[in-house]
Amino acid sequence: MLRTRLISIAALAPLVVAGVIVGGWLWTGICAVAILLATHEYLHLVRADASSPQGPAAPSYLLGMMLAVLWIADARWPGMGLRAWGLALAALAPLAAQVIRGGPEGSLNGWALTVAGTLYVGYALSHWVLLRDLAHGLDWTAIALAGTWSSDAGAYLIGRAWGRRPFFPSISPKKTLEGAVGGMVLSVLGTVAAALLLPVAIAPWQALVLGLLISIAAPLGDLAESVIKRQTGAKDAGRLIPGHGGMLDRLDSLIFVGPLAYYVVTLFLRAG
Repeated sequence: MLRTRLISIAALAPLVVAGVIVGGWLWTGICAVAILLATHEYLHLVRADASSPQGPAAPSYLLGMMLAVLWIADARWPGMGLRAWGLALAALAPLAAQVIRGGPEGSLNGWALTVAGTLYVGYALSHWVLLRDLAHGLDWTAIALAGTWSSDAGAYLIGRAWGRRPFFPSISPKKTLEGAVGGMVLSVLGTVAAALLLPVAIAPWQALVLGLLISIAAPLGDLAESVIKRQTGAKDAGRLIPGHGGMLDRLDSLIFVGPLAYYVVTLFLRAG
């Protein structure tokens, strides 16, 4: 399993690194593909229409994917005010789709799950585009990714080597307290190290604060997706990435870290 995971990481990492360095349309395109794939997996995972055992109803699925595109477009062109449109559509359009579908059975669940999915996946992950477009966005994005990946790697490796005590066993039975602590420590170290190595002007206390916040947000993102999978009885969100599961499984930590990093960094920049 570890070998398969490493091979997948080695195949995907150069593309992600290139996207972060180049930015612009390349990074937006990479984020867009990831968001659309993760949204697709989410909508099938929760089976947004209870009457359709093979997957979400067509209106709910199409709306979920369209709203994901809208969040991406808003991140690319933030001055157009698409976010306000997106929030209104996310709340109202899925409910309208349930009306068009006909019959009240499962409508409330279908509406709630579609709304939640568009915000949880598309809206949250679109912040990675916004983060890259900030002043010194390359450095900030690299710092946030370093902290997130250090958290994931630390939790996995330390948990495998020394994990003994369960950590939230009702949500994710394989996670251990030792792995969680190791992931948090390595996340802080990875964030601070990246901040010190990159040319962006960041005070040591800011790097430490950002590292501590990422060390909490990353495992929360992982556990949040585990809650969804536990509720739906799925082991993985998909099988797209060998050794990792689906795209949503690979992005779960980034879903929480993206908005956090963007708004914290924005506060740092405004504070001067």
